[in-house]
Amino acid sequence: MQYLKRSLYLPKIYRWLFIPVFLIAIYYELFINWQVQYYYFEQLGRLGTYIFIGFIAFLDAIIVVYILYSIQWALAKWVLKR
Repeated sequence: MQYLKRSLYLPKIYRWLFIPVFLIAIYYELFINWQVQYYYFEQLGRLGTYIFIGFIAFLDAIIVVYILYSIQWALAKWVLKR
């Protein structure tokens, strides 16, 4: 269990980086990919759509931040090896 906690740990800068990445991802998902500006909010089903879009943007942001962290980690390891 201790290994799992260490493997999911991110430095503080990446936790702060998550916020703008999430905002960009949710903007992209809402207005470019799903084009919700053309929707009308007349039924509760739209709320489920918005929650789903937010969840997808959240997952996108997590993936992007972990990819950036992995690249930084690999480069740091490579530079230290040289």
